[in-house]
Amino acid sequence: MSDSDGLHDQDIQRDCESLICVSIKLDDLVSKHGKELKPAVYEFPSELDKETAFAKLETMSISIDKWTKEQETYARAYAEGT
Repeated sequence: MSDSDGLHDQDIQRDCESLICVSIKLDDLVSKHGKELKPAVYEFPSELDKETAFAKLETMSISIDKWTKEQETYARAYAEGT
């Protein structure tokens, strides 16, 4: 079964699981720091963004390898135009 956009129930379920993960983490963040926040547009915390992305990938049975030390060194030493 799929909807008019071609998404299957499994895709929708995975997206819902990812959104639930984000909601829980945001609720935790707001409960800890909500009184400090003024009305504004805030960037999504990068750690929370990474956790959310990995949670989404996990629901899709996808994993990402970790860089070797050599790859990390190369990526950090990269200068534009080289």
